[in-house]
Formats: sequence, C-alpha cells, structure tokens
Amino acid sequence: MTMQCKDRLQIGTRQLGCMSQTLDLYLDLIEPPDAERWPPFRRRKTTLMRNYLGSWELLDQQLYLVGIDAEYLDGTTVTLDSLFPGYPERVFAHWFSGPLYCFEGDIIGLHNKYEHMYEKEFILTLCRGKVTAAETINTAELVRQGEPSGTHKNGVGKLLGGRG
Repeated sequence: MTMQCKDRLQIGTRQLGCMSQTLDLYLDLIEPPDAERWPPFRRRKTTLMRNYLGSWELLDQQLYLVGIDAEYLDGTTVTLDSLFPGYPERVFAHWFSGPLYCFEGDIIGLHNKYEHMYEKEFILTLCRGKVTAAETINTAELVRQGEPSGTHKNGVGKLLGGRG
C-alpha cells in the first residue's frame, strides 16, 4: 500500500498533518441513496485513495474547512462553494464530533508496515466542530524513554500501550 497524503490543519502559525478523514463524515451525510460511486471525485493518484485533500484551520477552538483539492468525475475542480453553496472561503465543520488525530515533525518509526509514527502526535476531541479536549504526545521522547511504539488511538495503534 502506498503512503497516503494527509490533510493539513493550521493552528496559528503551526501546520500539522491530519490522519483523520474529517470530510468523509460530511460526505456520508449527503450521499445520495442511489449513488454507485461516492464521493463523486476523480481518482488522480495512488497516494490519495479518498480522492481529495482537505485544508483545515482551527480558529477560536472551532474547526473550519478552508480548502479542498479534488476534481469531480467530469474533470471540473471542486471548490468550497461547489461543495458547500454559499461558503466560498471557509466552512464550519459542525458535522464533526470525535477525535481528530494530527501529527508534527518527521517520521521516527513504524507502528506496523503501513502506519507511521511521528515526532509529536496530537489528539483533539471535538463536539459539533468545537474542541472540547486536547492531548499532546511527544512520541520522540517516549521512544527515547523506551515506551511502546504504539502511540495513537486511530483504531490500529494504541496510545502508550493502552494506558491513554
């Protein structure tokens, strides 16, 4: 499996990568019941199996979609305004509740064959698009201290060997 491109999250001046597929939850909400292929985006590269790349911003503890890189099946460019009519610049992610897994820094190891471990990992818990809790994991420091290599709760890895 090819390493997949990650969404980006801007928090102030920091740019984080996101392992969560936040926009998928919205696309699931608007999926037509008779859709043969959903989402209706063209596959352009093997490093982007979900067919889009999202740009997000955390502003005043609220999550916003501020950009999307995708093409519809007919080849036209997806814009925020075409996906969210009336919202050409930013969209409040009110549909998203749950953990948002992000990372910063270099890859420092592997959890398994396909799952990378980064220097720092962040878990932001959101309820209807608003941050309710945040956790920072200094993965590089934990590895130096001999902690287990599984550091996040994305359904595959474990946070600190299940102690998180």
